[in-house]
Amino acid sequence: RPGAAGLNDGFHDDYQVLVREADPKDTALVPIRATPPFKPAAPGRVTLIGDAIHTMPPFGAHGANTAFMDAQTLAKRLSGGTRLSSLAEAIGSYESNMRRYSRPVIKSALRMMTMATADFPFKQAIFRTVLRAAGVFSR
Repeated sequence: RPGAAGLNDGFHDDYQVLVREADPKDTALVPIRATPPFKPAAPGRVTLIGDAIHTMPPFGAHGANTAFMDAQTLAKRLSGGTRLSSLAEAIGSYESNMRRYSRPVIKSALRMMTMATADFPFKQAIFRTVLRAAGVFSR
């Protein structure tokens, strides 16, 4: 636990209390990462989907949804859902689409992580207002 206590400097006070009072046997360090933007490579016979190609923080429940979108997009390209003539073209088309829709999702997850872990004045009031507004729209 001495290691964990030193890693949460700057985090919200409530989080620091959770770490400090946790049983060391029940804690584990789980790094949170996000894929940096990458330059496209020439498509080949192998491609990646989900966290294998665009890792993101687990905020906003974007990861699984994006992985499902990857699988659906790739399946459409490979099954002839487009008029592409080769495997490399189908994979290249999938990768191009995947980069386009995943970048804003990764940015959103990073923003949500920042909002959830940063401590700033009026944070609770902002979240309360957002939740009330969401309740109005769900009626």
